[in-house]
Amino acid sequence: FATLTINHKKGFMSRFLTICCLFFFLTQPALAQPSITQVRFGFPSEAGALIRNGTWIPVDIELDAKGSEIEPDKFIIEMESTDGEGASYLIKIPVLPGQTRMMGYLRPGSATSPLIVKLKEIKGTTIQVWPTPARSSATMIGARDFLIATAGFSPEALHLASANQSKLDSVKQVSAERLPRKFSVLNTIHDLPNQALGYSSLDTLIISTSSTLSSDLIKEANSEKRSALSAWLLSGGTLLVDSGAHYESTKSLLAALGVSGCNIEGLDSNPKGLRTLNGLNRWVTPLVSQLLPMRINEIAKLTPSPSAQTIIRESSEPSDPVVRPILVQLPFGRGRVFLLALGMEGPPFINWDGQQSFWDKFLVEISPRNPGFAQGKFPPDTTSIRPELASEIQRALETFAEVPTFPFGWVALLMLAYLFIIGPIDYFVTHYWLKKPELTWFTFLIAVVVATWGAWAGANALKGNDSRLNKLDIMDVDISSGCVQGTSWMSFFSPTPGNYSFTFRANPTWSSG
Repeated sequence: FATLTINHKKGFMSRFLTICCLFFFLTQPALAQPSITQVRFGFPSEAGALIRNGTWIPVDIELDAKGSEIEPDKFIIEMESTDGEGASYLIKIPVLPGQTRMMGYLRPGSATSPLIVKLKEIKGTTIQVWPTPARSSATMIGARDFLIATAGFSPEALHLASANQSKLDSVKQVSAERLPRKFSVLNTIHDLPNQALGYSSLDTLIISTSSTLSSDLIKEANSEKRSALSAWLLSGGTLLVDSGAHYESTKSLLAALGVSGCNIEGLDSNPKGLRTLNGLNRWVTPLVSQLLPMRINEIAKLTPSPSAQTIIRESSEPSDPVVRPILVQLPFGRGRVFLLALGMEGPPFINWDGQQSFWDKFLVEISPRNPGFAQGKFPPDTTSIRPELASEIQRALETFAEVPTFPFGWVALLMLAYLFIIGPIDYFVTHYWLKKPELTWFTFLIAVVVATWGAWAGANALKGNDSRLNKLDIMDVDISSGCVQGTSWMSFFSPTPGNYSFTFRANPTWSSG
């Protein structure tokens, strides 16, 4: 009886512990595998995501944790593509707990380069593969195209800003001076890249400072995106911001980006109407009679510094003797920031008949031009040789003076000698000297082996055993802001195959003095 009682107690305790363990695990938060719900390659637009080959493009990835907490240090996003020479590369991004949206960057080399995103476990198990999206001429940005992104615009103002391409092409004077334009639409702060290289395929960014996107960009939580935008501007980007009634937001945005050169002192307002902007009308088109000037009752007070350039100004009039800058260009590193004294999303700007002509004129002014085909000039001279700078740089980087090249004349002579050996000499030796034609199976093989070994030994002796590196550094120094930026190109030569690792570090002494 005693033994049976002890066994009964042991069974009861075992069941009790099992129930407690099950209750403990069931009450813990579930750790589930996430999944990819959406991937966007490039900048968003009405036609689809815009992609420019040969430049870094943002890859916006949305994840679904299935209502559970993602286990830390377990999942990664692996992005794959190929460069201009078809060589594949991988970029890995860790998935952090609570992360439902992340951004990476790829650099496709051609229209046939794959764009693949994989969700994997760190151990290597593939969970999900997002394949390459379909690409068309409407979403491919050519090397000579001009890509403009509008950020924070409402749909009502956006269709006026992103001009119809066929309408622009019908204007011969405009189409002769500009490059094809494509427009991207950035609606939320999540659409902005968080690294400067994400803007490399973009030519111009236009921000409406009355939007929530502009106010979100100033917040401390988005400091990474703000720093990326500022770094892109310093490296040569172009930004247009408006002001008008929301001039305080404009001041805060420019200060957060580190842009200076123009004070916004306040707002000029007059309920009866401040003035008619004839200067703006004349800048948009020389034929003032074609457009009715814009009448305004409020405008931001802009005071440019000597380093700034006033593109549009309203001259003094008897009824209003004050000279007012309308559009000011501010230098910022290698880039530039355009500041408009009006609001772009509200009346009277969106109701002005000349708004489309304003965008045409502005985009023509900031678009790169071919000087040989500019108005009033003849086509460029094609009779003389004009070396292309990028090709010359690549050729120079791939030329190693320490590694002599084998003359082609010697190559041709050795090839003739090789053909003479495996042809007439082999025939003479096997047929007339040894009188055994069947030995050709061995003499021919020996000749091929000896010739191959000789070519390898000669090339090895000529190239040596030392690896070599050619590197070209170009430094850009902005004296006014003290900004120093560098670009490096390199070419590596190794006589033998192997794995090599390179580390690049900035040298502060390069910019001293």
